Amino acid sequence: GRLPVAVDEPVDATFALTRATWNGAVEARLALLSARPSAPGSIDVVGEPESFLDAALAQLDAPLEPWPSAAPPVQRIVLDRRGHGIAGTLADLVATGDHVLAVCADASRRARALAGRLGGFALCSYDGLERHAVASGTFPHVFALDPPAHQHQANLLAAGEPEDFAHLGWGEAELGFARETHEHEYGLRAALAALYRAFRDHGAAAGEDLERLLRGDTVRPRSAAMAGRALRVLLELELLALEPGSPVVTLASARRTDLERSPAFRAYRRRGEDGRRYLSEATARAA
Repeated sequence: GRLPVAVDEPVDATFALTRATWNGAVEARLALLSARPSAPGSIDVVGEPESFLDAALAQLDAPLEPWPSAAPPVQRIVLDRRGHGIAGTLADLVATGDHVLAVCADASRRARALAGRLGGFALCSYDGLERHAVASGTFPHVFALDPPAHQHQANLLAAGEPEDFAHLGWGEAELGFARETHEHEYGLRAALAALYRAFRDHGAAAGEDLERLLRGDTVRPRSAAMAGRALRVLLELELLALEPGSPVVTLASARRTDLERSPAFRAYRRRGEDGRRYLSEATARAA
């Protein structure tokens, strides 16, 4: 029969599998017992910076080396749930009544996509997991919705108490999402050109204007970390200048330059290459 709701609306449905016999033949029948529009709980996004501008400017002084920083020891019980269905696995974890943290490549994009379909859990990005160690001591269940891009992120997933669990849940689609997100975060050449043009066309910027220029495209804005990385490289190359004592960024030069002159660019390039290698080799084989 037909479900009594729109086909593009999430539903909670109950079915019964029965056996029917007719004229000596036996066949299985799936009977719909009930269906209603799904009403999942909320998704609590955690680990994101409170101030975009402060988080972006913090990248200017962030140490480039050593990278990565040491991850806490792996203690959680790691369960491989890949291939069992992301929605069903998350729903089962939420149904335990324990606090559940789903970890993904991009928290804001994932939250928008999952809202109204799944809920009742917290959500953070791998960057958020690195910055705040939000899983430690708070969430008995950590669910890897997307794969990590670096080995130390995989170690962070499994860091916790020995009686807690880390669940691996991604599939091919999520692996592709993680790769695309990593390229967006560390494909710095395009971001550097776009950010430089924005300051060239706008001039000096501070406060809300500076934040708007750093965010960039409203359809796919830069993360605070990515914006800060791009700004740091342009400052090191002396294409932009930061006024002493106040967050005012001005255009400094229009000359051509070699990106390799920037220590930050070289460090970020190595991080990008490490992530591509990890997602293409270790994670792909595991999936």
